Formats: sequence, structure tokens, C-alpha cells
Amino acid sequence: MAMQISLPYRSRVASPGPFNFHHYLSAIDPYSQYHIHILKNSPAKYVVRAVRVSKDDRCRWPDKTKLILEFAPPHEPAAGPGGPLLIPQDMRMVEILAHSLFDPHAGPLRHIGLEEDQRIEVPRLLNHCLESGVLVTEDPGPLVTLWDILTPSSFQDLVVSQLNTLRLIGGDIGSKLGSFFAELHSAHTRELIECHESDIVPELKSAYVPVLETKVLPVLARLKKYGTDISSETAQELFRRVLRAHSSYRGSSFSHGNCHPGAILVQNWPGLLDSVRSKPLAESTDEHMYMAIIDWKFAQLKGRGVDGDMAQLLASLHCQQIYLNAFNPGGARPDARVQEALLVTQAVVWGICQSYSSAVQFDPNVHESSRTADLLRSTLIQHGREMINQAVERDWFIPAGSDIKKTDLIKKMVSIGIKYLQKGGKHRSSMVRDWSKDPIDEDAFITTLFGL
Repeated sequence: MAMQISLPYRSRVASPGPFNFHHYLSAIDPYSQYHIHILKNSPAKYVVRAVRVSKDDRCRWPDKTKLILEFAPPHEPAAGPGGPLLIPQDMRMVEILAHSLFDPHAGPLRHIGLEEDQRIEVPRLLNHCLESGVLVTEDPGPLVTLWDILTPSSFQDLVVSQLNTLRLIGGDIGSKLGSFFAELHSAHTRELIECHESDIVPELKSAYVPVLETKVLPVLARLKKYGTDISSETAQELFRRVLRAHSSYRGSSFSHGNCHPGAILVQNWPGLLDSVRSKPLAESTDEHMYMAIIDWKFAQLKGRGVDGDMAQLLASLHCQQIYLNAFNPGGARPDARVQEALLVTQAVVWGICQSYSSAVQFDPNVHESSRTADLLRSTLIQHGREMINQAVERDWFIPAGSDIKKTDLIKKMVSIGIKYLQKGGKHRSSMVRDWSKDPIDEDAFITTLFGL
């Protein structure tokens, strides 16, 4: 495990945010000097890139010229060390342990994502301080989030001769993600962790309470506020489905636990297009990763696979598709950037679903005694829940002068989420009965994911 350095909550030396990154780096790497560049600055999280500007053979990481430091304040910044915890310490430890599983030298999962046709990595954890809330990882290179490449503005200065190129890139990204998570969720992966890292297994416990507080309990109020086509009684019934699905579930897969486009890093569009022109997409240099998965603080050994990580990721992409469609109405002159973003989003979804279902091979017979029926019902409910949450929590950008109202957009997303909760049924038998009459979901996200 990486060495821990305990530092004061606030240092006297000037540094971005409430934490002194220069002081921390001088303590763990005294023979190096770094320039600090702020990447993210918010009350809940500070992320910086540290670039080494000195040359000394005694430096701690001679093969690393750039580091990523993340500081998540243990307490409310205004309250100081005696204030309430923002992130429980056991969740911080989960993230540290999850990173250790992918350590390139000794981690039991170091092989996942590194096949020739994938190149998805988990940035190596170099150092941490549990008390101060700091993680130091290797710099994955000039990557952006999956959200970033799916926004219309990312296509503004892009010159693409063929839309098919964008479709191929989106499909390739999705296919790699689907394969990565299928392997992550496999029984073999869980066995590797239990056999090789038995001492950390108890630490990778359920994130039941944080998920309950942040993702489950808020659903009722959101149903009542934005579910304009349902009664209060229906909202209560749908919320009970969400609550029961959370409280009664017993997972069996090692899972990321917070799988959304912001936790997936990819190359920006110029980099992706250069890769297509010059070499296969799967290749990357020693310095830069092709894709990376970050933010593992909700990871669980016995978590949700298809009905957790995949349901959540696809819910985010489903909302993004609805958002883009709102700016691409039939009959109107389409915005090229919106069309391109929509095309890539759909290709990513298709690639995820096809590769995941191909790897897992679900039983296509959905009957009351099948394991597929249990997973399908749970996935429908989780997908609906996360569509409702994502609709409300994400800050959907509405351009000035647009006729589109954010409230109407949220209501549309919530209405689709409600359909998924309804499709999940009151219990398994009612879901199976209804599914046999209408075996497809809205936009066929989950149908394709299961290969049905």
C-alpha cells in the first residue's frame, strides 16, 4: 500500500483551494519541484495537475513528469476539522483499495482492459493520505470525460468528411466499455479478488446508506414534482418499488458503483480523429492512455453489475439522447453539431449494449423462474430511477434564445424514467407477464443490453 503522509488541514503557504498541494508534494517527493495547474475547483473536490519542473535523479517517480492530485475535503471547508464529514472515511478507503486491485505490478485485476482491442486503464495510485483526503495518481494524459465528447459544442471546430467516421468512433468507444464492464462484473473477477486479496474483501462492503440517501430517498419528491402525468398515489407506489429494489437486493458482482459518463475518460475529438487516421483506435502511447475509469469510492465486491453499473451508465446516456433530440425536432433544419452529438451518443449506446450482451450471454427466455427475469426487472427499475435522478441533478445547458424550457426537458426525462419503473412491475411475476405481451423497453436500451 502507498505510504501515507499526514499533513495539516490548511497550510500557511499559498495553494489552490483549502489544501496546500505544494507542501504535500514537498513532503512525499522532496527532491522535485512542481508547478500546479487547477483542473477542478469546487467546495467538494479539488483536482490539480502537478508538472515536475526540476531534474534530479533522486526524485520519487523518475518515469512520471506529471501527476494528478485530488483533494476531497474530509469536512465542510467552512467548518474545518471539527465539522461534519463530507465523505465517510470508509468510502475513501474503498477507493484506495479499488485502485490497488488494478496496480500494474501486483493487482489481481491488472489485466482487465489491457487487451489489444480495449486499452482501458485505471490510473495507478501513487500515494494517498487518508486523514487529509488526498489521492495522487498517474496522469492519464490529455483526456476528457465522456460527457465532454457528447456535447454539441465539442463538434464546433471539428471538420469531419464522413459522419460514418463519427459513428465508428462512438461504436468503438461503446464496444470497449461494454467489454470492460462485462469482464469486471464476471464471476471470475470476483474470485480473483477473493483469492488474492482476501484481507481487503471486508472493506469492499455495501454502500447501502450513501446510495439510499443520495439516490433512493430523493426519488419520491422528484416523482411528485416532475411526474405530471401520474397521481400522488402512483408516485408512492413507484417509489416503493425503488425502495424495495434497493433494500432487498443482494449483489454478486464486483462493481464500480457510480458508473456515469463523468467517471469515464476518453481522448478529445482531435485526438480520436488523429487515431483513426494514423493507427488503430486501441493503440496508445506509453505516456497517454486511450481511455480510463476513475472515481471508485462506491466500488463493491458484491454489487450490481448489469442492473447497477450498466443501468446507471445507460440512464445517463438515455437522458443525453433525450436532451439532444429536443434540439433536433422533425421538420426543422437540424443543427449539424446536435446531429453529430446525437449520432455519436447512439453509437456509444449501441456499442456498449452489443459488446456487453455478447460477452455475458443472458438467457433469452424471460420466464418467472429464470435468473434473467430477476436481473431484467432490477435493471428496468434501476434504469428508471437513475433517469429520474440524472434528469434533476445534471445541469442541462439551454442556449440563450432557445424555445426549450429546462423544466419541460426534465419532465420529459422523468416521464421516460417512470415508464421504466412501471415496466418493472409490482413483482417479478407481473413484470414477466407484461414483458411477454410487450417485450421491448423505451428506445430498446435494456432490450439490446440483454440481447433479447
